[in-house]
Order: sequence, then structure tokens, then C-alpha cells
Amino acid sequence: MLLTEQLSYAFSDPYAIEFLTGLSEIVEQQHISIVLMPLALGGDDPDMTAVRHANTDALITLRLAENQPAIMIVKARGVRLVNAHASTEPASTWVAIDD
Repeated sequence: MLLTEQLSYAFSDPYAIEFLTGLSEIVEQQHISIVLMPLALGGDDPDMTAVRHANTDALITLRLAENQPAIMIVKARGVRLVNAHASTEPASTWVAIDD
């Protein structure tokens, strides 16, 4: 899971907590894991090394804009991408909390 915030955000924001809880329930059934990847977006040149080299079958984004550099890298690698928000892009896949 790609995060735009610090790692602690995933454990303190109510939306992130509920989203990760629901996601965890599903991946547990499939016997797969979740890896949290916080992106250092504070500077002009964020480090995208983890995004470029992650050994993963799919990535889910939490509050990342579709023009964010990490998204472009994931798409160029051909890794399946799922957004945690509604997307206007016709080929995108997204999920959301049923609230």
C-alpha cells in the first residue's frame, strides 16, 4: 500500500485504520500480506526507489493523485494498481469504504 503520509498515519487516521482493517480481512482469507510503503513527499525530489523495486503483484494507493510520480512508475512497470478513491480514469480499478 502506497501512503502519502508518514507510516504512523496508517495507524492514527480513522479512515486509514478502517480501510486497512477491511483490506486485512480480505487478504487474510487469501493468505497474502500487506506491505505499507510511505512516500517521502516533503521535498522536491521524493525517493521512489521502493516503488521502482518493490517485488509485488499489485499496489493499492491511499490518497495519491493520479498524476503523482509513484503512480506513473507503477503503471510503467505494469503492476496492477488499485485506488482507494473513485477515479475518473476509464481503465482504473478502485475500492472504497462502505460508509
